[in-house]
Amino acid sequence: MRGMYGGYSWRNTILCFLLVVVTAPVCLSSETPVVVRSPGANFRETYAAREVARYFYQRTGVLPQVVESETVPADRTAVVVGRPGRAAVRELAERTGAAGELEELGLQQYLIRTASSGDARQVLVTGGTKGGVLYGVYRLAEHMGVRFYMHGDVIPDGQMPPRLPEVHEHGAPLFNLRGILPFHDFPEGPDWWNEDAYRAIISQLP
Repeated sequence: MRGMYGGYSWRNTILCFLLVVVTAPVCLSSETPVVVRSPGANFRETYAAREVARYFYQRTGVLPQVVESETVPADRTAVVVGRPGRAAVRELAERTGAAGELEELGLQQYLIRTASSGDARQVLVTGGTKGGVLYGVYRLAEHMGVRFYMHGDVIPDGQMPPRLPEVHEHGAPLFNLRGILPFHDFPEGPDWWNEDAYRAIISQLP
């Protein structure tokens, strides 16, 4: 009984307390970004918003909350993700002076603009149809140090401060149709791929 309730149990109690303290999630503050998507967001916009949160968490250890809103949170660090017609996108585009560029976005093109609201930094990621918003999100991730390769993503070992990068960029693809040509004439070509390998390659293509 002493081994269960004596000094040994106190050591266990202290260790458990330290474990809880060390592993407890970081509390959200006004500096913790939120990712804003429209209540009417389609699948690609919703996926793009989740990707922002995922890569920010991988780089900083802080997980942003994805929220639905038609407005940009006042004085709050935020990433606004969506197509040009969304209300929050238009609002932040006006603030960054990029409203005139929204209508000029072509297929698969993206636009990233940054504005400051007090101490908060707000980043707009929008794009034309056929994946433009998603390409903008991946470009934002590159500005956070993420690199993309066919075998998978490469995330730097060290964490960055939980602050959004300041980006002002307009991107367009060099070719409308892009992809890979999986040759069958080398030892590790698709002749050796199973279903999981094909799924991994296809999901990494964007």
